Amino acid sequence: MALVPGVGPWAVLRSLRVLRVMRLLTVIPSLRKVVAAFLHAIPGLVGVLLLMSVFLYTSAVLAVNLFGSTFPQWFGTLGGSLFSLFQILTLEGWADIARDVMVVYPWAPLFFIPFIVIATFTVLNLFIGFIVSTMQELATKPETGPGSPDSSEQILKRLEPDLKALLARMPSMQTRD
Repeated sequence: MALVPGVGPWAVLRSLRVLRVMRLLTVIPSLRKVVAAFLHAIPGLVGVLLLMSVFLYTSAVLAVNLFGSTFPQWFGTLGGSLFSLFQILTLEGWADIARDVMVVYPWAPLFFIPFIVIATFTVLNLFIGFIVSTMQELATKPETGPGSPDSSEQILKRLEPDLKALLARMPSMQTRD
């Protein structure tokens, strides 16, 4: 694309060259281990994301019913409530939202504090825990490859004398020309 003159809107594809940096993930062994651990942890992470989604959806429905009529800018619709609760989950500006809601509803901390504790500290730590656990599991796992002691080549070399002895005992099983 860089060599073709006048490609117009396709010229933006040249900016994708910055993705070449991603090759470092395969060149540097420590980065390769992190990526491998992340990919290995994906099934567990899907479960955590599903749990977080159900919790966030349930909390959003509850927030629409509790605070939607008074604070439509944050909790008026399900989508707005999901966005506001995601903002609270990431602890970005949550105090401003909670303070404004607590002026009208003094019992609002009974909603926001458990939400923050469960969503931020519990569920997100589960997410991080899966990745760390997988990295530790992969770090203690012996490497397999052509030079490792548990490679298939090494196993075949160790079993070769036993296989030859077994075939010598069974003359009828030998191959015929």
